[in-house]
Amino acid sequence: MEATLAGMTRSRNPKFGHYVGEFLTPGIGHILASARCDYVFFDMEHSGFSFETLKQAVRYFEAAGVPVIVRSPSKDYDVIARICDAGAEGIMVPMIKDAAEAAQ
Repeated sequence: MEATLAGMTRSRNPKFGHYVGEFLTPGIGHILASARCDYVFFDMEHSGFSFETLKQAVRYFEAAGVPVIVRSPSKDYDVIARICDAGAEGIMVPMIKDAAEAAQ
């Protein structure tokens, strides 16, 4: 298992992740690592997770060596900056219509 998302891009081997949108416990990182998940997809757009919860979750996943991709609840800069500050390795930005909008 690669330790980072960037490391995973160096191989064409299939990657397996897990969606987290409702259930969170301090042991979840180790549970997913034991299940051999390569990464976790943490959804803030379709869940009730707060930024405080995100910060805790990122620490749980970091402790287990599982990289985190976060789906942002918004495409606003201040929201994305807070996700970066929490330590997410990847961000999925919602509601992007085309490449020009993504470039902004």
